[in-house]
Amino acid sequence: MMDFSGPGGHFSLNNPSWGHVLDLASLHGWEPAGTLPREDIAEWDGGYFTNDGQSVTAEDARNLADALERALPDIPDHDALEHKRKRLGNSEVFGIPIDTPITPFEWFSGEKKKQHLR
Repeated sequence: MMDFSGPGGHFSLNNPSWGHVLDLASLHGWEPAGTLPREDIAEWDGGYFTNDGQSVTAEDARNLADALERALPDIPDHDALEHKRKRLGNSEVFGIPIDTPITPFEWFSGEKKKQHLR
């Protein structure tokens, strides 16, 4: 899980969702400035993929949010993953096979997920 906090409050995203957020923002013009380490960390690579208490500048966060805002019209309102769901074994449970490619647009498709991204 990736945990986020700031003036707007606190929320969490699972790791696949966070990866898709970064991809989606990059596809819509976000250029990562790099993260800042906690004060007790001497060496830091500026990465976004760990949950080590790092921070981002207000400008970087704003740029990421602006890129996601630009992405919203490109995300389908319908569930674009529906056709990728398969029956799991002989059960009545359906899921998406782990090796199925999923784009960030598909990942956040559907009104509920799109609203969560918003």
